[in-house]
Amino acid sequence: MTPDENRSARDAARLAGALAIVAAVAFLVSFFPIEDSDDDWWHLKAGKLLWDGELGWYSNDPFTFSARDKLWVNHEWLAQWLFYGCYALGGLAAANLFKALVVAATFLVVYSSGFRVTFAEESRRDRAVAALLATLLAIPTAQFTLYLRPPVWSFLFLAVYHALLLNKPKPDGKRIALLAMLMVLWANLHGGAILGCVLLVFMAVGNGWSRWIPAAGVVLGASLLNPYGWHLHALTFEVMSHPWVTSRISELEPPRLDLVWTVPLLLLPAAVGVVRHGGWGERLMSLFLLWQGLSHVRHLPLLAIWAAPYAAVVLVNCVRELSRGTLAASALAGFGLMVFLCLPEWFPLGLLEPKTLWAMLGIGTLATLALLVVGTRLSVSLFLWASVIAIAFVIAVPGQRPVRFVNAAMGQTWVGRNFPDRLADFILEHKLTSPILLSREGGAGMLIWKLSPETMRVFTCSRFDLQGGIPIKELDNLLWMREEPWTDPDTGARIAGWRELWTEKYHFDLAILPKYADPPEAGMPFPLWEYLNGSSSGFVQVAAEAWPGLGPSDRQFTLFVRKGDPLTRLMAKIGSPRWFD
Repeated sequence: MTPDENRSARDAARLAGALAIVAAVAFLVSFFPIEDSDDDWWHLKAGKLLWDGELGWYSNDPFTFSARDKLWVNHEWLAQWLFYGCYALGGLAAANLFKALVVAATFLVVYSSGFRVTFAEESRRDRAVAALLATLLAIPTAQFTLYLRPPVWSFLFLAVYHALLLNKPKPDGKRIALLAMLMVLWANLHGGAILGCVLLVFMAVGNGWSRWIPAAGVVLGASLLNPYGWHLHALTFEVMSHPWVTSRISELEPPRLDLVWTVPLLLLPAAVGVVRHGGWGERLMSLFLLWQGLSHVRHLPLLAIWAAPYAAVVLVNCVRELSRGTLAASALAGFGLMVFLCLPEWFPLGLLEPKTLWAMLGIGTLATLALLVVGTRLSVSLFLWASVIAIAFVIAVPGQRPVRFVNAAMGQTWVGRNFPDRLADFILEHKLTSPILLSREGGAGMLIWKLSPETMRVFTCSRFDLQGGIPIKELDNLLWMREEPWTDPDTGARIAGWRELWTEKYHFDLAILPKYADPPEAGMPFPLWEYLNGSSSGFVQVAAEAWPGLGPSDRQFTLFVRKGDPLTRLMAKIGSPRWFD
């Protein structure tokens, strides 16, 4: 082989190795059992109804009592259909695998963008290493909402849009047509398609209306080719405009930066990269995603996906200082550290002290600033090792991804500790019926998967985009048995006291309730649970299910049934209340 052929072979092998590493790490953080997300279940159930032809585009909510009369703008219908299609072919394992493949594809696109946007005069080795390091910083930063849910499609399409627009002073006709076709798909997979429109508008504002207005107009028009038209975008503004909703949903809270040490290591080089090498459109989009990502955990993946290519532009000037031996040693050290952090008997508990967490975040920030300001071989090495430690920590400790990945690889598809699945099976086994099952939003996804709409509707769930906040506020009044009605400051609606809700507005025959409250009242029994468990309530506890590892030792989901003939027949059959571990 000639020297040029040898060099090309080495470059191809290096590129293949980098792609394999990106795919493996992305798969590691995204292939895990359903454990702490209720939404996965009702998305699958919606997909089932779509497959069976029982749910149309303009249907009312089939799952909950509180939103039974409201038109459902199901902006995720195609993603639900695809996820359930995978489930129908290979069960929940196939659906989880499909989701992980979508995530892996996303970060392969991110890597490709980082490699391509770096300077052509730099060696292919340096470009490959810089893009790899930037992408490996982005993956753990983005890992916290990689659930079996439609937003993973928005992650993929944002990465693809970014790849198509990088370093383009003006998109040509073929590229505009491709963006439009992708937008039609995106707008039917997830309401996050509005991001593509926002990106094109920012490019038009920042990089010249005359160049970008045709592209922005075509893409915006393509986004309306969905069953709901403009309502797809209006829904996003409606949901995000309610402060109560954004404060109730944990994913809409700001991320805990003390646990995500990769954030400064990724974002500081990306900020320098977009300022030096991006146009005003890219800078505006970066500011928008920075605001969204640091305000809401749910949007942190979008920020990481967008930032990685710009970080690679800066890192490519630094990685030439790193030898092959240093890179290999850092990779082995990172893997070893990740394994060490996953072993409970070896894990240093002092590492989770607040002062330690913030100190480590500060060290990573200082190492990044040294890299950007000084740029010596020592500062580059410090940045590399800070990155290795941060990546290993974020994946292994707050994400617990290696353990979850192993569980999924061994066949576990979901973890029952957060869901009252045994009580749902008990209801089905004994043919208990009721128009409404009183339940909290937590655990309602599993109840929908098993019971709704065939057997009964749950009272409410976490789908605030459809039902709004009033049902949850009514539920809070019920759980805490608040007597006095009050006026909702967000909507001006009257929220009735618990007795009026219990005796006049609703008639519950079945209730599945946890015994204890969540933070901020963690460990406090719900007054309604104690009332239903008393002899004068007209209800009887017929079954309970442990909620292991969460709160007090006797924390549990409890199934209560109203006294009457169905209860008499049930107790004659089972003899005494059932307890499920």
